[in-house]
This record gives sequence, C-alpha cells and structure tokens, in this order.
Amino acid sequence: MLEVWVDQLPDNLKDYQKATCNDFLNLIQHQHLVICTTIERHHWSSNHYKIWKDFFDNMFGIGVFNQHRSIWQMPIQKEKNQDSYEAIALLCKPPDELLRLTIHSQNKTIISSAGEFSEHFSIMTSGSKRVKIYDKYLLSCQYHLMLIQDNKVIHRTEFKKRDFVDSIRGLSLIITALNSDVVELDIFSEMLSYLTFKNKVIMAQKESQLPPDFDIKKEWKKWYIQANDARKAAAETILSELDSSDRELTITFFDCSTDDRHSTMEHDRYVKYSQNRALISSGGFRNVYSDIDEETDLGLLKLNPKTFLIKIMLDVDTNVEGPHRRLVIKKRI
Repeated sequence: MLEVWVDQLPDNLKDYQKATCNDFLNLIQHQHLVICTTIERHHWSSNHYKIWKDFFDNMFGIGVFNQHRSIWQMPIQKEKNQDSYEAIALLCKPPDELLRLTIHSQNKTIISSAGEFSEHFSIMTSGSKRVKIYDKYLLSCQYHLMLIQDNKVIHRTEFKKRDFVDSIRGLSLIITALNSDVVELDIFSEMLSYLTFKNKVIMAQKESQLPPDFDIKKEWKKWYIQANDARKAAAETILSELDSSDRELTITFFDCSTDDRHSTMEHDRYVKYSQNRALISSGGFRNVYSDIDEETDLGLLKLNPKTFLIKIMLDVDTNVEGPHRRLVIKKRI
C-alpha cells in the first residue's frame, strides 16, 4: 500500500494535475493509498484538514471531497523517512506516475513478524469504528471445557491463562494492531468442536475413564446444549488477559459452532471493516508464540505460520460465519 504524506499544504503557485488529483482521492477511498502525517491530531483538524478540503472543493466543486471526508479527518500519524512521498509533489505529476507508484507498492512480501502485521492492519482498519474478525480457530477451546469425572463428561468453568494462551496471544496482537479509530471489535469463531469431543472421549475410554458403551453422538448433543456457562467462563478468562489501556474498546465474542458433527463456518479467515471491505489472513490469527506487552518489540516477534493480508470485496449479504451464531459475551476492556 502506497503511503503519502500530506504535511506540506497546496498553494496557488504550483501546477496541479486535475486527473492526478482525482485518481489520488479514488486510490485513497479504495485503500490502495493511505495518507499520513507527522502532525498532531488537534493541529491537523484545526488547520490542515480545512486547507486540503478547500483545495479539492476549488478543483472539483463542493461535494466531491465529502465522499472522502472521514479518511481525511484522521490520517495515519507516522514519521517520515528519506524515501517518503509528499502529496503536493505527486499531484503535480501526470496520472500515470502516481498509478505506477501505487501498483509497485502492492508487491508486498509475505508478513512474517508482528511488527509488519501491526503496520499493515492499522492502515487497513483506519477510518473504521467497528471491525469484525471471522476465524473458526481463534477461540477454539473445546478440549479445555471438557472435564471427565465419575464416568461422565461434564463442563469446566474454572480456567487458567495457559488454557487459552494461543487465543490470548492472537487477540493481543489484533488489539495492538487495530487503528485507534476502532472502538468495537467482534470475534466470530467456533469455541466447540464435535471432533475434539469425540477424540477426547475415545482417549478416555482407552484409559478406562469412560465406559466402552459411552454414546458419543448422544452425549455430545447433550453436552453442547448445556455448555453456556462453560463458554462464558472461558470467554471471561480470555478477556481478563487482554489489555487496551490506551483507549476504550468493546469486544464481543460469538460462537458459531453447531451441535452437528460437521463444522459450518468458513475455513478462510476474514476481516470485515468499513464499507463492507474485507481481507483474508492466509495464516490466521493463532500464529503468535510469545506474550505481548508494552515491552514487546513487535519487529522481533516472528509469526508462525507467516501470512498474507489479501484485500477483497464482499457482497452485502455474504455470510462467512455459517448458519449458527450465539452471543457469548460483550464487554468493554
């Protein structure tokens, strides 16, 4: 994604290309290009934003800029380096130069560190108040919710952090990487799994903890129906380990599992953000193998597996969570 700084303001002494300016706005709107600034937010909104708005209003007429207003009100705050591009320089060039730069910037290497993920994810979620993540494995916790006792399978409702460490680490990176614009985060996942239930029962039967005639299919359906307290307790444990101390964030967990023997949720991992845009994380979000705190150097934290963040467009009625969805918990952290 091409990053362009808007610190330097337009003036009447330069020959700006109208076609280039139009492409510039459209590339920002479709998130092929992101505007950045080194200026503090309150200085930007009180001065720079108005000058850029007047510039585009004078060029295209009042109304065109309004389609892009939310993005321009909150550009990414980021330091420049010697290779950074300033918008006023690019807007004086023919349109093909801007387009070539943008195409070249799309050729990103695979994301291999938490630092790279955080940078890309923050840009992609800028301008979004709400982000939805669909990953059937992110909150997977069936194994830890089962307790075998007195020839029965019952529900655990007391847990420790290490029971859900993969989920906690993945969610910690997501929260750290979210753009500051985001105030709501929804997670859609499958907390329960028939296959995990079945495998654990078979192992218990081999160890004589359950009788050989234990009816797996029947007991699974009964166990699933009665699992509400266990699900909520697991969610509370996970949320208690997450931190968003620099801002208020409301996080909601939805369980998309079913009492059937077969999963119905998509295997691909999707992220939905503003205007029904979405991306696929090829490596998923349970790929962080160290705890994340204020002292963590994200650039040194490797992801396994590595991942691509691939932007796509979804139809309004696209259902990626499957037909089953149950609200587990909603909490401000």
